[in-house]
Amino acid sequence: MKMTPNVFEDLGFSPEEAATLKIKTDLHTKFSLEMLLIYAQKLGLHAEIKTTEARKHARSRGAAAGVAHFVL
Repeated sequence: MKMTPNVFEDLGFSPEEAATLKIKTDLHTKFSLEMLLIYAQKLGLHAEIKTTEARKHARSRGAAAGVAHFVL
């Protein structure tokens, strides 16, 4: 089996779908947490990670439910 330069085509996606998925993957890979911290520092921003205590009767997920959140 001959491999293409795009793994998504190898998985059976059409060339159009494969191109779109590759671009999305590239974007997710380039904007890592490390890169966001570097950008924040270059912009003179203070970056920190905060956690909060979980509420006993939280109705939703996320920061209100005690999940850590990232603040720039």
